[in-house]
Amino acid sequence: AVFCSPKPVLLSGTEEYDRVTQCQPNCYWTLLDPELTIISLATNVPSGGEVEADQAAWFEGELAAAPAGIPLIVSLHHPAFSVDAHHGGSAKMGQLLDTAFAAAGRYPELVAAGHVHDTQILTRTWPSGKTTLYGVFGNGGYPNRHALAADAQPGLEVAPGVVFDYGDASEWGFT
Repeated sequence: AVFCSPKPVLLSGTEEYDRVTQCQPNCYWTLLDPELTIISLATNVPSGGEVEADQAAWFEGELAAAPAGIPLIVSLHHPAFSVDAHHGGSAKMGQLLDTAFAAAGRYPELVAAGHVHDTQILTRTWPSGKTTLYGVFGNGGYPNRHALAADAQPGLEVAPGVVFDYGDASEWGFT
């Protein structure tokens, strides 16, 4: 009712926010709010994820059009970086994100992903000095939590400029 309504409407109980519902023709979307922007990609089911050229072009355009001066969050299913012992990060999604960020000249404050069934926080420092948090939030109740890699200790550099800060594979949770 909130994200995929057939037409924009102001739902009962939300009048004070003056925020109409979203009409999503696709499973990827942008949420514009005065306090933040969220751009969400559907990366589909194949191992490592899959994004078609038209969606990648859309993503670059949404990044470029995102309002400056407010936080930007990007979400997708497959994480670019991960220190779990089961899936690991998706180099394909990492390249997609890096290409789009560079083309748009916009780097988010947070890249949120799932797919891996645990919780992880990594910090990426870009050559400009800007940092982006990469979060893996896949511990939402799937019965087979994924263990972290044996060497997954805070401070571990998992890729150039990407440092593992925190992980937990012992608890279920939600984001």
